[in-house]
Amino acid sequence: MISEKNIPRDKSLTIIYVVFIILIIGSLGMFFIPFFLSILWQEPPFPHYLFIDIDSNDDFDNFGFPGSGTDVDPYIIENYTFEDNLISITISNVNNYFVIRNNIISSDYQDSILISNVGENRTKILNNFILGNAYRFNSYDGIRIINSDGCLIANNTIQNRDNGLRILSSDNCHVLHNTFQYSFTNLKIADSANTTIDENIFVFIEKGFNPQAASIDLDNSVNSTITNNSFKDNGLWFDSNCLSGLKITNNSINNKSICFLTHQDGLIFNDTTLYDQIILFNCSNVKFKGLSFTKTSVAINLMHCSQVNITDCEFVKNHYSGVYTSDCADLFINESTFDSCYIGIRLYYSDSVLIQENIFMNNFYGIFEGSFSNATYIDNTFINNSFDF
Repeated sequence: MISEKNIPRDKSLTIIYVVFIILIIGSLGMFFIPFFLSILWQEPPFPHYLFIDIDSNDDFDNFGFPGSGTDVDPYIIENYTFEDNLISITISNVNNYFVIRNNIISSDYQDSILISNVGENRTKILNNFILGNAYRFNSYDGIRIINSDGCLIANNTIQNRDNGLRILSSDNCHVLHNTFQYSFTNLKIADSANTTIDENIFVFIEKGFNPQAASIDLDNSVNSTITNNSFKDNGLWFDSNCLSGLKITNNSINNKSICFLTHQDGLIFNDTTLYDQIILFNCSNVKFKGLSFTKTSVAINLMHCSQVNITDCEFVKNHYSGVYTSDCADLFINESTFDSCYIGIRLYYSDSVLIQENIFMNNFYGIFEGSFSNATYIDNTFINNSFDF
């Protein structure tokens, strides 16, 4: 039997036990809480950079990127987000293998990714999202490649730049499965050979008259292969210095095909459902009748062609010109309408051209007669063009 006088002692022991347990729990908590927080709130595996500038092979290790720079173990630059930088990623003067992938870059100034003077087949740029400003005329390039052969650019989305991707003096590059949207020129290639452009999507946004607007613009670049691409509201632009080895097959604009033919005679085009861009080189005795072209770069591009008749055709909102002629002769263009194009008809080194009874309205230039062309104009109508000639 417990006497009443023992109760205060039991209470004292209970208090001592409780305090002891609290001290033990507190001591354990001081050890385990930081441990668990260190697991839950780990620092990212790589430091966050405002920009990445690599100018030597050693810089990859200095930045701490994983990989060893070999073909089978390239350096990996991935999962970064860059905003409002001048140039987010610059890599130059290296021979290491590297992959730039899964990054998000939002910038209006300079180029988002710049690759310069890199060894052959060293560069892969994959699965990046690059965004510029839709209202800027000087947002530079999403990706610029300079003097770096064998680059692979695949599965990227590039929006709202002056040039989505520009390849300069770089041979054997592959541009595959990308989505280019709303840039003035989605893909520009200059002084480069053996470029493969396959299964890309090109979407153009109208930003007023832009004489250089084309989804793909080739300049002095030979042996290009352009296949299986889809274009919306724009198309291809190139001139005769790009024709050597050029292959253009199975491409579409606005659900119509692109037609590219060379060295043909007696061609007739009279089905408006087939093509939204026709490019001919060294063809003769060609007839176009009753066709309609809307929202492409150059609807009919004629190079070194002769005896061509264009009758009762409609050209609407073609971003460069409805009809472009270079080194052509004996052309007859009549009873056609050119509406809201940058240039309705562009003549360059073309002789014996008769332009008769056409309508030119709402164009920047109705007709632009360039160097050493000889044309006769009869009974044409000009309405609300910035310049008729």
